[in-house]
Amino acid sequence: MAELCECGGGLSSLKRPRDCKDFLKKAVHIMPIQRKAGGTKNSIDVSTVPVPESVFKTMFTASEAERLHIIYDIKNTAFETQDGATEDWADGSSSKLRDGHLQMTFVVPETDIMFIGNSADLECKNPDLYLYLADGTIVGYGDRDTIGSDQKLYPLPVDRWVVVPTPLTTDDGVAKVEITVMFSNQMSYKKWIVLKPSQHEFDEAENYEATEANMTLGSTATTTAAIEVEVTVDGYDILGNKVPVTGLGLSDFIVNVNGSPDVLSAIAEASGVYTLTFSAPQSSTDVVTVELAPSAGYLAGVVTDVIP
Repeated sequence: MAELCECGGGLSSLKRPRDCKDFLKKAVHIMPIQRKAGGTKNSIDVSTVPVPESVFKTMFTASEAERLHIIYDIKNTAFETQDGATEDWADGSSSKLRDGHLQMTFVVPETDIMFIGNSADLECKNPDLYLYLADGTIVGYGDRDTIGSDQKLYPLPVDRWVVVPTPLTTDDGVAKVEITVMFSNQMSYKKWIVLKPSQHEFDEAENYEATEANMTLGSTATTTAAIEVEVTVDGYDILGNKVPVTGLGLSDFIVNVNGSPDVLSAIAEASGVYTLTFSAPQSSTDVVTVELAPSAGYLAGVVTDVIP
């Protein structure tokens, strides 16, 4: 079933629960990331080796255009080289139309409806990706002659994603998403770069993927703004099974008034309802926007209100 893609923005959360038994199987993981943030290519900073875990944590909580995502514990991984295309001539010669490309297929099993819906972003946003192999190796892309000075590990270039969901578990199989990744036919194997397990501190036992949250704006006055933040636990069922997000601090909110940043002076929270105190009284008709900072670890939109 075809769906309309939303232009711009980042990928939706690809978070899914992890069973401890899966850690022992050490299946390959996939780490998608948008190709560019503005005009700058996204990359892993390898200026310090082993690459600290903090580098990965920062990437998983970065702004949406720079955010690294991960799909854990994929199954039935297969790689296949697709043939290129030529046009043949009567004298026995031929002209190359296009190069072949590497194609990867895999299955994400036991998925909930939220993951299935969000995985459609992979087709729409068409991110590049890193491979996390069973032995802990991370595979990326770069120039072997210049990576020592460039100190950046780029993702493998992708031409296209194809996502085929099975949204419900039946007697014949579990809910799952079957994914095909078509790597760029301009990709050079000479530029595949390996980050060995001893060269990074990525913690495979962590679930780094950010959780999606719903944020609603309560009453707004000249001195305070009441923010309610909820995180969805079991997807979007008819009962709206959601639980409040608690424990966020001042640094977890980004507030702008009329487009200019406002440094909050205080915060109070009760059962997931946050009362944020502006640094100074605001005026009637001022436009206030509130969003969660990347450090909060949640994906949520921006809420806007006009002070009455």
